[in-house]
Amino acid sequence: MVTLKVKTPKSQGYRRFNSIPPPIRFERAEWSKEKDDDLVSTFKLRTNPSDIDSQIFELKVRTYRTGTPEQFIMWKRDLEKVLTGQNVVGPPDKFAMARRLLDGDALAAFNKEAATLRTENNANFGKSLQALAQHVFPKYALATQKQWFRRSIHKAQGMRTREWLARLIEINEMLVEFPPNFNNEQKIPEDELKDIVEFGVPNAWRTIWVQHDFQPMQKDMAEIVDFCERIEYAEQIEDAVKGSKNQKGPSAEADRNGGDSKKGALAQASKSSSQGRGNNNKKRKSKHTSYADSDGRDGCALHAYATDHTTTECRVIMSQIGKMRAQWEANPRQQNGNKRQKTNNHDTRNQSRSNGDLHTLMDKVEKVKESLQKAMKQHQSMHGKRKDRESDKKVSFKPTEESEGEHDQDFNPDSFHLELDQLSISDDDSDDPNGQDE
Repeated sequence: MVTLKVKTPKSQGYRRFNSIPPPIRFERAEWSKEKDDDLVSTFKLRTNPSDIDSQIFELKVRTYRTGTPEQFIMWKRDLEKVLTGQNVVGPPDKFAMARRLLDGDALAAFNKEAATLRTENNANFGKSLQALAQHVFPKYALATQKQWFRRSIHKAQGMRTREWLARLIEINEMLVEFPPNFNNEQKIPEDELKDIVEFGVPNAWRTIWVQHDFQPMQKDMAEIVDFCERIEYAEQIEDAVKGSKNQKGPSAEADRNGGDSKKGALAQASKSSSQGRGNNNKKRKSKHTSYADSDGRDGCALHAYATDHTTTECRVIMSQIGKMRAQWEANPRQQNGNKRQKTNNHDTRNQSRSNGDLHTLMDKVEKVKESLQKAMKQHQSMHGKRKDRESDKKVSFKPTEESEGEHDQDFNPDSFHLELDQLSISDDDSDDPNGQDE
């Protein structure tokens, strides 16, 4: 025989919540009373109903059809204000006013109890409202609400103690409206409420209570609120001091100077500069006056509001300068005037390296001129057609019309270029025997 063991898993909701949600939660329920709503009625009430000349005021009341227990309690309190303000004392008038402000399922539950009681008097009017409350409230509502007080009351972080305790006391007063008894005995006693408050505050506060020998059970609620507010004020001072310490540094200085549009670039530059330095990051950087505040005498020209470095210390600027230097060094252009351009692309061997004065240059021009004259005479003598009309000291570079054709026929360009190459200026023509310019 095989026995199978089936393990029933527990509900996830049970693990998440230690108790059933209370009928009245800590957050206040909304009970809207807008003018454009058909369920909202406006009543004119007197401050002193017995005096006809007393001041009149208006009260908006929302018709109750369905809702939460807290909304029902709010409706019931409005009903009591209307009955008192309009001096409604007769039982039939009270039943009529209640039926006017009820609708739907709530009105049906009220009429059912009134029909059971038959007689419309003040006692039966109260019993009809209690029957309506039992219809609205869930089962075991009072026990569930008290369990919530003892187990789930904790002050939320950031909430003031006065507001927290005021809401707890307000919910405790509503316990009178809970079924089944509808009396003051259903409220939580003050001593028990103090004990609930003691375990609802943060643990650090209870430690302070012990240090100052503060006994909540021996104090009233006003004294408890006063002591808790002092702790809150002390925590605010401590948080303010910590916040001011955390805001110190270059970023806080930039914010005080009105912000910096280059804040992202500055943060990135600081981050990159801090990498790879090891323990040097612990050293505090020297302070400078920002570029904007010092009129350009201090700080960084790129990060105008930075106070932790100068322009020469800026890694962004120095990186750009390094890139520009590499490009400049890679450019093959002439530098410092030490290199000479080539004067003849066909023959790179013959270059003029003369940097002498004007007289030396003129002497060389005369030598070249005399060489050209000798070359012309030799050329004319070789062909037997010397027809020079000018003196021997001058050479005409413009041939006559008669000899123009003959020269064109007898002139050999290759031979003339060869002679010019032989008569070109050599290193021996320079005044410096070592070939250096004066």
